[in-house]
Amino acid sequence: MKLIYYLICLSVICISCKNKIDKSADSNRNILINVGSKIFNMGEYDYPTSGYIRYFTEGDSCFFAQHNRRTNVINVYNYQSGDKIKEIHLPVSLPSNDVYVHNQDTILTCTKSSPAHVFMFLPQTGDVIDILVNIKEESGCVQQFPHFFPDGVTLLNEKFYVTCSRLGEYPDKMKKSTDRPPLLELDFNQKKYQFLSGYPELYVHNNMATLHYWEPLLTSNPLRNELIVAFKASPEIKVISGVDFSEKGINIKSLFADSIPLPFTLKGRDYFSDEDSYYNFAQNSHYDRIMYDPWRRIYYRLVGIGLNDNSLKKDILLQYKKQFSVMILDENLNKLDEAMLEKGYDNFYCFVTPKGLHILRKSKNEDKAVYDIFAYKPQI
Repeated sequence: MKLIYYLICLSVICISCKNKIDKSADSNRNILINVGSKIFNMGEYDYPTSGYIRYFTEGDSCFFAQHNRRTNVINVYNYQSGDKIKEIHLPVSLPSNDVYVHNQDTILTCTKSSPAHVFMFLPQTGDVIDILVNIKEESGCVQQFPHFFPDGVTLLNEKFYVTCSRLGEYPDKMKKSTDRPPLLELDFNQKKYQFLSGYPELYVHNNMATLHYWEPLLTSNPLRNELIVAFKASPEIKVISGVDFSEKGINIKSLFADSIPLPFTLKGRDYFSDEDSYYNFAQNSHYDRIMYDPWRRIYYRLVGIGLNDNSLKKDILLQYKKQFSVMILDENLNKLDEAMLEKGYDNFYCFVTPKGLHILRKSKNEDKAVYDIFAYKPQI
């Protein structure tokens, strides 16, 4: 009898070890191939992590733009050469804390006040179009403020869509998911707006403690006329029709975030001290940016892997030591693969081009921004 018990225990241990090995093997599969790097030469007052970035094309030309929050200037680079070719100075009357560069001719910026102002600045003419967004709490809804950085704006059907977020100081007011709309539609032609959708059900029943978990992530698929909204505390991704705003939720779990331990499970105050809040976020995994690759017709979903080391002292910068994995999803949001990134990348600064996924390499050299380029290579 003892022999049988011993064999059963040994089998369980072997299976457990095998699962760990398989998980590690899956995460280290060579599916994201480093195919080179792209270097942008920073100006005298610029640095690689100065603010919002965007890759865009105009005709046959490709550009990279970055907002410098210190100077409130948008620097435009020739993507091929990596050299700065233009500076766009924002009017001093416009807010500089949250800026989105659609292209050289269209720039958005917004305030974090109530009511909120969202501005469209047209550098060619100097015109400014303003939409006043009433974000007062109505019908039990919690105030949500527009949020651009790092990945909170997309254009679909000639309308801009912007993520909205706010720390949940009043979680008891969230009785259902739509009480906190994560998405704002902006129609600058009609000067109209509307709030859309809601958070996953997980957010209704739990408190998140840190603002990070409340910040939605956004991309769009113009080929399928769909908006894609993702969330940091949940594996659920919302697919929203650009025609009638009907939506469906799809759960795609990471190898490293089967579950995310939340700091509170009861309604009440929804935040720690800043120190405790950031420490909790650093120690636990979270889901991060989602980006659509129209050239390969796939999505990249970043996952921040929790440090899970209680010996570390509380430090607001601890969250930036997280390592990341990348999930590869097809257009139906089926998970194809997942691969671990090496340490040393800044997940706030990444974009997609025909060459692949670009991610900023961390460096103390502020004269150059070096983006490593990763191409997805399916393995059969």
